[in-house]
Amino acid sequence: MLLCRSNAMHPLSLCILIPALGVPSLSAQAVSPSLENEAVDFVWNNRPAMDRDSVTRDFVRKDVQAALQARGFYPWGKTAPWEIYRNNVLPYAFTDETRSDWRTALEAKYRPIVADCKTAREAVLRIAANMTRDTGVFYSAERRKPNMSPSEALQEQKVSCTGQSTLLAAALRSVGIPSRLVGITLWSHIMGNHTWTEAWFDGQWHMIEFNEKEFNTPWVMENIGMLDTSSFEHKLIATSWEKKDPLFFPMIWKARYAPALGGLHFPEGSRFVPGVDVSERYVKLARDWYEKTGLSKEQQRLFIDSRIAPSPMAKRAPLYVILARENGEILEEGYTPDNEADMRAFLRFSLPRIGKYKLIVKEKKDADPIATLDVQPTDTAVQLIYISPEMLRQQS
Repeated sequence: MLLCRSNAMHPLSLCILIPALGVPSLSAQAVSPSLENEAVDFVWNNRPAMDRDSVTRDFVRKDVQAALQARGFYPWGKTAPWEIYRNNVLPYAFTDETRSDWRTALEAKYRPIVADCKTAREAVLRIAANMTRDTGVFYSAERRKPNMSPSEALQEQKVSCTGQSTLLAAALRSVGIPSRLVGITLWSHIMGNHTWTEAWFDGQWHMIEFNEKEFNTPWVMENIGMLDTSSFEHKLIATSWEKKDPLFFPMIWKARYAPALGGLHFPEGSRFVPGVDVSERYVKLARDWYEKTGLSKEQQRLFIDSRIAPSPMAKRAPLYVILARENGEILEEGYTPDNEADMRAFLRFSLPRIGKYKLIVKEKKDADPIATLDVQPTDTAVQLIYISPEMLRQQS
């Protein structure tokens, strides 16, 4: 049973789940006073400015005690290095969500669910695969706000991808599994962002999503394969509690469009969540994923789309495209998607990684070519090409 109370003198709402009979208490786990003090100091000293007047040291101590007890209670708790556990289990928050005592509620809920799990990997998959079934929370564009806390998500049920990922990460932390969020400000092919969860076990971080039964969600891997992560808006950034460099986690709900800058801008007050650049690891992960799904190391996926303007959000204008070698040998051909197709649909070719190639563009299959575009393989898993009128004019 979930009990929530708020104190007008103290804006921090507390949610407490009364454990069911027969579920042992974590409090039986002894915690070294020196370790507890070190842990409390770490969380307290790295708390963001937004918490300076609302989160009390007593709240931090009680939350840290539960996190340390979980480390001793669960068989996987001490398999994570202390530095990883400290930074990715002890903290009471992820971004700027409303602060609450979610740890008590979620630990009591998930303890019986993972009771027969022997490893963190088993527990992660057990928790992630059935999040909606176990909590009633589901993705909805009608959610009240994008950055719901775990307690708000449990109460309101409808959440964004950020709300889902925060709840999943909190559930993992509640049973002693290091977790964090990873986010991207903008995909390269559609005007949209995404947030997912990472869990740490077996010596490394693993991508897992709400209601997924396996790691490395296919559509996310596919989208990452298209990214040029040289610009911040396409970088993949993980959350952290301890700030080690100037990078920040992009809270997209805080971003503002800045015409003078030609894109999104994050105001100074939105940059307080420390970030870790994980782009390089994910680009490699995406390339490995593509190879496992049938793309050989000698080939690159070539995704082709056509637009009436040089923008991923412009309307589509279907064209017939032929991929040919430099000597004219045709490798593949077909139509780019029309304006009714799913935004993730592309004309897909396999481009050999050695050699020079060209795209022969026609308005119709039987029409004369209107342009010939040179194309060469890149280092990414996927090369994304938008054919726009401006590009065609340059070839005329």
